[in-house]
Amino acid sequence: MNMKSPSCMLLADVRHIGLCIDRWRGFTLVEMMVVIAILAVLVAIGVPNVREYILDARVSTQGTELVSDLAFARSEAVSRGRSVVVCASTNGSTCSGSGNDWVLGRIIFVDTSGDRARQNDELLIRAGASVNQDSTIVSTFTTNSRVGFMPYGAALERGTFKICTANFTRGRLVTLELTGRATVTRVGC
Repeated sequence: MNMKSPSCMLLADVRHIGLCIDRWRGFTLVEMMVVIAILAVLVAIGVPNVREYILDARVSTQGTELVSDLAFARSEAVSRGRSVVVCASTNGSTCSGSGNDWVLGRIIFVDTSGDRARQNDELLIRAGASVNQDSTIVSTFTTNSRVGFMPYGAALERGTFKICTANFTRGRLVTLELTGRATVTRVGC
């Protein structure tokens, strides 16, 4: 007499391909603990790398945005045939007096008076929002909070911006040449 095991009778739909499972198995407590331990090690290794990646991306974005604003101001100076200034601004309408206010925002305006300070009658082209407050942007320009471009696109002076974030060892250095060209490079903080 041909007796089939109860589990094979329950799995009648898979018998036709020659499979028969004698019993159902799950995970044991030991197997589950091993998997959890492996996942914990992977998370412990991966989380610091993700944090560094996020901080590096944040600093990189800030550098790229600054270069973009400088290139835009240079382009506006050439297209308008007038001097254009990029300056640090805490309120989005006037230049601030401190060179360390770049993280609080910046404005771009047509400098008709030539003093690199925005007057009420001078056209405000763009106002930029503040960046991450954990960051620092330090400039080496003579007028720390102002960068000007002449009507033919040249910068009024050469200088750099060093962008760093708290608790992170890598930053970006934005260099503005007299030609008006701005570049970004990696730098230690």
